[in-house]
Amino acid sequence: VVGDSVVPNSATENVIIPGLRSGTEPLARIMGLSATDITPPLDTPAVLTGGMELLRFNGGNHGSILQPTTENPADDPVFVEMQRQVANFLASDGACLPLGDNCPQAAN
Repeated sequence: VVGDSVVPNSATENVIIPGLRSGTEPLARIMGLSATDITPPLDTPAVLTGGMELLRFNGGNHGSILQPTTENPADDPVFVEMQRQVANFLASDGACLPLGDNCPQAAN
């Protein structure tokens, strides 16, 4: 999640000792991940397969994957998107990561 203060994306500002390898972004670089910014709900669904991806959510917060910010969970687009991605990724044994939709049946 962009701006996450619990697990920061980087640790180069406002710290006593800057950690050039601390946070999400440095780890992603070391792992060779491609980065994609998303803002749920997505207008154009897509499916990522076979790659190493880092998804940056422009919205939500550190707890969005577990706790919706609305009374009705279906009304929280970040919660719904994170839940859908995790469920599909696990069901496909890591072969498919859907963006805004579910994996095709062949990937499950």
